[in-house]
Amino acid sequence: MAVNSASVNWYGGRGALGSVLVALAAAAVLRPEAGLGQEMPAVGLPPPAETPSQPAVPAPGVFQPFSGGMAGPPPAAPGQTVIVPRSATYLPFSLPLPERLGGGRGYRIGDFALQSATSTGLAYDDNINATDRNRESDFIWSLQQGIRAQSLFRRHSLGFQASAGTSRYFEHSSDSSINWLVGTDGRLDFTPRSSLSGFLTYTRDKESPEEPGASSDSSDNTYDLFNGGLSYNQQFRRFNWSLSGNASRAEYENGDDNGRDSWSYGAATQLNYEVNQQWSIFVTPTYSRSTYDESTDRSGEDQDSHGYTLSAGASYEVGPRLSANGSVGYSWQFADDDTQGVIFSGALNYVIDGQTSANLGVSSSIGDTDVDGASAEISTGVTAGLTRAIRRDMAVGLTLGASRNEFEGIDSKNDAIFATLGYGYAFNDRLTFSAGYRYTQQFASGSDSNDEQGLDSYYKNVFFVGLTLRL
Repeated sequence: MAVNSASVNWYGGRGALGSVLVALAAAAVLRPEAGLGQEMPAVGLPPPAETPSQPAVPAPGVFQPFSGGMAGPPPAAPGQTVIVPRSATYLPFSLPLPERLGGGRGYRIGDFALQSATSTGLAYDDNINATDRNRESDFIWSLQQGIRAQSLFRRHSLGFQASAGTSRYFEHSSDSSINWLVGTDGRLDFTPRSSLSGFLTYTRDKESPEEPGASSDSSDNTYDLFNGGLSYNQQFRRFNWSLSGNASRAEYENGDDNGRDSWSYGAATQLNYEVNQQWSIFVTPTYSRSTYDESTDRSGEDQDSHGYTLSAGASYEVGPRLSANGSVGYSWQFADDDTQGVIFSGALNYVIDGQTSANLGVSSSIGDTDVDGASAEISTGVTAGLTRAIRRDMAVGLTLGASRNEFEGIDSKNDAIFATLGYGYAFNDRLTFSAGYRYTQQFASGSDSNDEQGLDSYYKNVFFVGLTLRL
């Protein structure tokens, strides 16, 4: 299912099951990560005369090998669309290590730092179609290549990224697919306190059958996705103000058959006040609109919608060990059946010691949906994770979560639980090994629940191993 507003789902889609999975994947693997309880080390490149400016945006759309396979910026901002790729199911998570191992060193070419990541893996899925009927299993081999070039300018910023990959099913060859992504982002610094940034990405992939709204025929789930946006940022002493606008276009290969091709637009502004070095508070109003090529779905319901949110929150940080942020607000979604209610989000990250870190996340959102007959989707979820560095080159991690997705206008509800266990080992500063296991179970209820559009009860087990080479 395509996400067309500020709500998020597993690996970036709608619904709360994957809100922390998205958060875990947010660190771009094409750039080195900080170790547990440590500050970010310097990139292994010849330093410029002065510290280079940071990237304009957090690498929107960069493929992240073995981090959940993010294909879009998490979470979706108003007007952006995030579609959960099927290939993400078979990519293990990246685990932080106490030293910067496996992050690659990168290369300097003129005024740009060039980094590359190549990953390959083998997975076994005992329910490739995420259904309770006619369960089918298979082995899947995946290969992915990603590359990013980031400027080292003293001012301003410019970045380019591209990735390409394939997932090959041993027995169900018709489900095999090829995916790719290209994008660019940049920032223009007007003054030390004001800047204009933007990004543009194009993705081609196949949507996961686990997503609400996805077709039961996998050939209908191949999509082309365009995302773009601009953001202006201005600092006034302790105040920081931003204004952003985004637009996206989603096209499915057989979209004429199910009417899921759509345009999405959105805008948001945020006013942030820094109380002190630890505390800051903010208020954020947003607007979003979704317009479908076919104004009605297969059930005859109007698909177009628009919505508003107003939220306020705070963030708290004490050194590198403890950080927390949260917000609460109200959302209005206008469609055939208007929906409104309280929304919230929160995250807590704590480095227990030099080897162990923990995180907790909660969220509730209201947004657009492309499930037939439904006018909106209400998603609520909670996740918790723990990462332990066994030694300087080895780490293990565990993530648990639960979610509920309710669909306004139809009698259907999805409750889900998941557990992910991962292991990471760094041979050196370029090559890492990953292994993992993921269990997912969904409990669908209601008279409109069925084995189409991700509204079926199911459970699945996925095992995977892989290697990643970063240069």
